[in-house]
Amino acid sequence: MEPWFDKTKFRQRSRECGTALFLALCLGIVTTIKVRAGSLDSVQQVYIQQYQTLAVEHMRLHRIPASITLAQGLLESAAGTSPLALKGNNHFGIKCGMGWKGDSMHVDDDRPMDCFRVYAHPDSSFEDRVRFLGKARYRFLFDSLEVTDYRGWAMGLKKAGYATDTAYPSRLIGLIERLTLHRLDTLALAVPKATEQEVVIERKEEVASERKEERVPVSVSPLYNEEAEKQGWIVVTRPGDSPLSVAERTGLPLVKLQAYNNLGRDENAFEPGRVLIINRYRYERELKSQKALSPIGPTKGE
Repeated sequence: MEPWFDKTKFRQRSRECGTALFLALCLGIVTTIKVRAGSLDSVQQVYIQQYQTLAVEHMRLHRIPASITLAQGLLESAAGTSPLALKGNNHFGIKCGMGWKGDSMHVDDDRPMDCFRVYAHPDSSFEDRVRFLGKARYRFLFDSLEVTDYRGWAMGLKKAGYATDTAYPSRLIGLIERLTLHRLDTLALAVPKATEQEVVIERKEEVASERKEERVPVSVSPLYNEEAEKQGWIVVTRPGDSPLSVAERTGLPLVKLQAYNNLGRDENAFEPGRVLIINRYRYERELKSQKALSPIGPTKGE
């Protein structure tokens, strides 16, 4: 008669049950990972759709790769779902700093309860990031890298001290390549022929209008002359000009225009006839040759 408790059969059935349980758990984990990955991908795609136009616009105006802007936003804000993004509209993890006078909130980061900037709207966070990258330590990114070199930008941001995470560049590059964000860099540089023709016509009309206007330069530099303006290293402002309109017209990033001319962040309009430097290196050569003034340097980084 077979005993009610057979140790051999018990061990065999235990192994069978254990294997089945192990497989079930594995399948459960895999399913969970797939669901989470799918959800994360959906959230990231929504974020890209929401902010890609702004990222492309900043690339055209300020020469910051759209792919880098979106990858940083995705990473720093967890695709807009982090407490800092939800409560403070801060999508780039920008800390308060010594010169910050706006609202703030405290979140554990490199240090417990680090101070972070708070914005009224997410778009303000994107705009403030442009100003933040205008610091002197980031200038080599604009001066030495192509605007489509997202790998160089990712490594350069880490080199300049944007983040303490040693894997920061690879994480940005991984996001860009997995989500094919670099395609936006190419799209941002593509100008339709019709649009290009419209720009040429508009420019001709502006030049004709300019010739009719009498302008009295109110120079920030004694070096103003017609030849300098023709050579393109200075520009004279027109009625209604702002830092942004001058940057667009001259093709100079706004952060550089502000740095070359020591413009304050709150300076949003120009009087007609003001002379602005748009080629700092040419300006410095002129200063050295005349030995008249110290060169206008970039604004001090925060």
